[in-house]
Amino acid sequence: MSGYQGTIYRNTESGDYVVAHRGTEVNSGAKAIIQDALFTDGSMAVSRVNPQAEEAIALTHRAIELAEKEGRRSGHAPHVTVTGHSLGGCHAQITAHHFNLEGETFNAYGAVSLGLRIPEGGHKVVNHVLAGDTVSAASGHYGEVRIYATENDLRAMTMAGYENDASKLDSRMPIFAVGYAAGSHSMHQFTRRDGDERPDRSIFDQPEAVTRAAVAKDMIDKFRDDVMTMRQGITMVGRGHLGAALDGIEALRGPVAPGEYAERESKTWRLPPTPEPTPAHPAPYDSPLFGPGAAFRDIGDYVPKPTEATPVPFRPGGGTRERQAHETEVEPTAPPKPSIHVMSAPGHIAHHLYLQAHSAVNRPGFDPDGLLTEHQRGQLAASHVSASVVAGALHYDSGFRAVDHVVPSTKIDPETGAPRYLIAVQGDVESPASRRAPVDLQAALTIPMEQSSEMARTMLQAREQKEAQALTQAMEQNGPGGPTMRIGGLTIAMPSADSGGGGGDGGGGGGGG
Repeated sequence: MSGYQGTIYRNTESGDYVVAHRGTEVNSGAKAIIQDALFTDGSMAVSRVNPQAEEAIALTHRAIELAEKEGRRSGHAPHVTVTGHSLGGCHAQITAHHFNLEGETFNAYGAVSLGLRIPEGGHKVVNHVLAGDTVSAASGHYGEVRIYATENDLRAMTMAGYENDASKLDSRMPIFAVGYAAGSHSMHQFTRRDGDERPDRSIFDQPEAVTRAAVAKDMIDKFRDDVMTMRQGITMVGRGHLGAALDGIEALRGPVAPGEYAERESKTWRLPPTPEPTPAHPAPYDSPLFGPGAAFRDIGDYVPKPTEATPVPFRPGGGTRERQAHETEVEPTAPPKPSIHVMSAPGHIAHHLYLQAHSAVNRPGFDPDGLLTEHQRGQLAASHVSASVVAGALHYDSGFRAVDHVVPSTKIDPETGAPRYLIAVQGDVESPASRRAPVDLQAALTIPMEQSSEMARTMLQAREQKEAQALTQAMEQNGPGGPTMRIGGLTIAMPSADSGGGGGDGGGGGGGG
């Protein structure tokens, strides 16, 4: 659907697995161009979203499962690494961070600027890039960046007005440099075969390419910084002022540690067990020697108490108080209204999410594949399950703003025979760009609403506070004149809010999940 393609390779000698993510496909017709170059690449630059990321993660997870299965059988788990070129290199960075894997990429679009809170730098991934490649220059990279320069790369920058010094005031024109060095992006720069499968010389066989890059470092840095700035300008216009505020929130939250996303998925969301109730104090009518907490607590209480509704015999003219107490009928009371402290109450901060989740769980067609028994579907209709779904989604990804769908996962728990997770979805359930959060099914069935409600309240209040801080900072930074972008010696005013301007780059990657 999204156009993603990848392949799992296995080394026949070592048994190790390599997940190769395919890059942007422009030679397979109009459909591939629309899916990759326009839909996916455009979404990354404009919206900070990679629509193919979920499928890339799923394929990588499959390779890890194969390696773990082999490890259980032989006692030695094969190594799993990732690789890719261009868009595929971005997938490799995403999946390497997601599962804390090692890998190598070639002229990759960096994953740091995407809304996945991926940190820049590190040593788990080696990113090979050509100096004149614009795709790899447009975004920060997860892992180490190694730059190689061809003679054509440096010639293109020189022709576009770049000087090899630290000055930012040279009259350079990055657009022309981009055009002159367009051939630097091709994968055959790194292989011993050219685009027509004829013998060619790989950049890895040219040690002088590393020397050129070191000598021309100032010029190369200016060119790549200019490309980054142009891409940031596109993102600013595409996301607007609201996007700037949301990006600021992601920056305040900070990056996610490598492997944390996979760890969340494996452990899933569980609240701590309900504490044991403390013993109640003796009732007022209990004897100090008998009853709960007394010295003779195991001996039956032979003293009748009014609370036990002991019959009182009628005596004419006597026992008036006792008779009246016995004969007075108690008025029935209305069922108590839900406390504002629980999610089902209209005053709770997560009430709107609770209503969405409750509607999704009870929607016809909720379980189209028949993965749940009739009894399990009846259990899921309970209100505390909907509250658990909301709290679980927020715990997995605090950026959840709507629960549009709840679907059972296809992963079956071998002990119960039921789906292991309920998947909360924000957005189109068929879209790989939607937010998703797995919630352990057994936890959802057992966690009390009070616990789920308190956790949701805490997380939403913390999110509101961070959003308010980010919005204030964004307004202070943009100022009355609106955002600006600087390229070389020029300062360019970006469109105002009236024309769709604003936004930002997120300062190091945003969230998921």
